[in-house]
Amino acid sequence: MRRSILLFGIALLGLLVARDAAAMRCGNQLVDEGDYAYEVRRACGEPDAVQPLGGPFADIYGSDEEIWYYDFGDARFVRVLHFRNGRLQRIETSDRGLGPGEATGHCRPNDIVPGMTSYRLLLVCGVPVQQDRRYVRRTPDPRRFPHLVEDVLVEQWIYEFGGGYLPRLVRVEDGKVVSVDVRP
Repeated sequence: MRRSILLFGIALLGLLVARDAAAMRCGNQLVDEGDYAYEVRRACGEPDAVQPLGGPFADIYGSDEEIWYYDFGDARFVRVLHFRNGRLQRIETSDRGLGPGEATGHCRPNDIVPGMTSYRLLLVCGVPVQQDRRYVRRTPDPRRFPHLVEDVLVEQWIYEFGGGYLPRLVRVEDGKVVSVDVRP
């Protein structure tokens, strides 16, 4: 009997910890999925960067999407907040934040890796020489929801490095680097 109560208590504690893992603390305030954008801004201040996703059909279907980035410095992880129609949908943890002097805007070709956020890419490597964007309609899970489609922002960024390095074509989808190709 004692063992089952102990196991139940541990399981309950695990659920509470997992619930708080999805939340984000700003000072003494806690923001969580479902909060309005103004509540997050009031608790955490202005984000370090905002990436609008919107989509080409946002006006027609009324779906407005943004990604907010909060960089708390080199000792902590960057928090990535996904908003849809002014409500917080998802909180992710990304790369470590940048410390003083790390946001140079100058990088080497090998500094660009899949999985890094577009926020970090801009801070580390600066603005690309060319940036193209388009929206692609995609079915997130065709087996379970064949009629469900979403608009995904797909960007192609080109970086030139000079000094004998070939240019890099960086594919960014919904705010994350998905591939890096060498261009002749």
